[in-house]
Parts: sequence; C-alpha cells; structure tokens
Amino acid sequence: MKVAHPGYYEIGESRRRFTYASNDRGPDFKPDPAKSEIFRLRKKGEAAELVREDERVLFTKEDGHARSFSLYDHSRRRDQPDYVILQGVDTAELDRQGKPVRRLEMVVPKGGIQQRTDPFAFVAPSDGYQSSMYYMRIPGQPLDYFVKFDNGNYGRFTIMGSGGEYWIESYLNPDQSPNLEYDPAKEITVIRNGLMGIDLLYPASDDPNKPTPKSTPSKPVERPGGTLIERRRNAAPPPAPPRS
Repeated sequence: MKVAHPGYYEIGESRRRFTYASNDRGPDFKPDPAKSEIFRLRKKGEAAELVREDERVLFTKEDGHARSFSLYDHSRRRDQPDYVILQGVDTAELDRQGKPVRRLEMVVPKGGIQQRTDPFAFVAPSDGYQSSMYYMRIPGQPLDYFVKFDNGNYGRFTIMGSGGEYWIESYLNPDQSPNLEYDPAKEITVIRNGLMGIDLLYPASDDPNKPTPKSTPSKPVERPGGTLIERRRNAAPPPAPPRS
C-alpha cells in the first residue's frame, strides 16, 4: 500500500507491505485496533529556480585524463566558475597485488565540495567544504554532494557508476542562494547560440511549453560582475524559427 499527495515527498514510511497469504515472506498480517498502521509523507518546501542537467560521463579508469562538467550547462568548458573536475588518481591504498588503488577524485577548482547525506536536505551548508573528495562508490546506490563556488553560487549533484562510466544529475542555483529544492515547473532552460556562445536562462514558468528554439535574442544582458548570463524574468521566450 502506498500513500501519496500533491505537494509532498514520498518517504520510506509512505508505503508498507502486508502479507495476506502464507508464504516465505512471513506470517499473515493481523489488524490490531490498539496499534494503528501509520503512513507518513514529507511536505515540500518552496522550490527555487534551478538549472538542472543530467548526462553520462565516460571516463577511462586506467588513464590519468581529467574530465570536467559544468553545473551550468554540463559542457566541458572551464571558462565558467561552476564546474567540477573528475580525474582518476592513485591513492595510498594498495590492492592485493600491491599496486596503488585508483579512485575517482572530484575536484572543485573554484569552490568546494562536501557530501550530502540527507536526501531531503535542500539548503546547502554555508561552510564545511573542501577542495576535493574521493568518490567512494556503493554498488547500486547513487551518492549526493553539495558544491559551493567562489562566485557565491550553490549547487548539488548526484553521481553513480564505476569502471569509467558515470551518470551525473546536477542542480545549480544561479542566484547565489543556498536553496536547492527542485520543482520541474521552475526549472531554468539554458538556450545556447552556438555561433556567438551566448547563453540565456529562462525559468520554465515563463514558457509552459518549453520549446527549444534555434536562435536567441540578439541583446542578452550580462549578469553583473559574473560570468553567467542574467535570467530574464517575466520575459517571453524567443520565437521559434519559421518552418520551411
């Protein structure tokens, strides 16, 4: 049995299994009027307008190559401050053959990183970050991390994988707010102009249908003192190109 309601997260106590026919799962369930079965949900907070990205990162474990991804657009560009480097490094640990154990190191050159242990922790801590961490894989289980960048922006990402192939899902708040609670209705769409390298950010609320135009407005407004492009609130999305 599962209980769900709009505006609430499902948690472990939102669902229960009851056995009514004898089998190897245990004894049959017997109702007890003195002990109610309680289902719980967790109420959602006020979500922020976030940039969400997800992709697969191919990383060869045996080489020393470093791959990077930007929480801004998951590009490989490092001219933005909001990026994380993934690199395989030999540690002081030794395997059974006496060789150094290679691990995936996550480095934030322009900020810091720390593990996110509570899946419902949506406000990033203000301190406690370090420049890098090893990805200590748990089979079949993703791990979450908070990141704080030198430009004041906060983000979080989930990583899962092994053997050189990793899946990453990230969330970035470009408003220098630690609030990282996500709502698809408030997702920011990154629209790129490949010729000029201009990026514009649009909240999904500005564009219910979320089209993907092939062109961007000709006069974007740069974010004051930053390298990201300022979001155009309450602005209509750029028109779709004419169909041939």
